[in-house]
Amino acid sequence: AADEEEFEKSFLVEERKIKLHTAMKALKSEHRQVLWLVYFEDFSISQASEAMGRSKHATENLLYRARLSLKAKLEKEGFVYEEL
Repeated sequence: AADEEEFEKSFLVEERKIKLHTAMKALKSEHRQVLWLVYFEDFSISQASEAMGRSKHATENLLYRARLSLKAKLEKEGFVYEEL
């Protein structure tokens, strides 16, 4: 039973990753880039700003809009925000 629960949990985690990456591919390139830098590469806002050639404030605003856009796409696909 424990192995079955672990398998199901692993499956759900992988399914969520696939949905996340699919939704990210559908975003504008600048939204995808800022989200990737901050959440997958662990860049700070300052580092992402420098990498993208933007001011810190512009990058913060872009990240905010990118999060909203990603959230909307995920919700449209029926993504459920719950901890496993």
